[in-house]
Amino acid sequence: MYFVHYNPQTSEILGFFDGKLGLFTDEDDGTEYFSISDDDFHKFNGEKCYTNGKIITTEQPPNKFAILTDDGWHVDKNQAEQVLAETKSQAITAIHNSVVEIYNKFAPLSKEYEIREKQARAFKEAKYKGNVPPQVQAVAEPSELTPKQATDLIIKEAEKMELALEKLGALRMQKIAINRLQTIEAVNQHKDSVLAQIAEVAKQL
Repeated sequence: MYFVHYNPQTSEILGFFDGKLGLFTDEDDGTEYFSISDDDFHKFNGEKCYTNGKIITTEQPPNKFAILTDDGWHVDKNQAEQVLAETKSQAITAIHNSVVEIYNKFAPLSKEYEIREKQARAFKEAKYKGNVPPQVQAVAEPSELTPKQATDLIIKEAEKMELALEKLGALRMQKIAINRLQTIEAVNQHKDSVLAQIAEVAKQL
């Protein structure tokens, strides 16, 4: 006599066994066994299969919330909708928080950056003549740069920051697209893609 060892929580078959070999265990691990015919053993052994303790199928479950019945896989619509809604909410929060976390790294010094950029642009507009602005000098002296070099560097870094912030802002808005996605897989794929792009932009700062 042949037996199937399976997980009733996931319906996944863990193995096919010949009862004569004494492969049963007494451990209460939540798994179960049931006997099958010789034909089913030879038909399904070695295949990725699922069972509800009565029927065996090689058909993959449509999602992790599907329940295997005697008529095939059945999806609990209410539960699936609830989990999809929760997954969307978590994905939206993850994208939003990822960008905000980057913003917060620069927020404490944002006023300093603004003043430095403003002074650098004014000095450049003056064709690098006249008194060197304090914030330009603050960069030039420790960096051993000329006032012109320091000015150009400040402006270059400011433009780089502005471009990165524009990208981050656009990526944060990608959370809106999650609302129209219809599957958990699609939501997670979109979230992972956006988070990867956010991380890439963060490396440039």
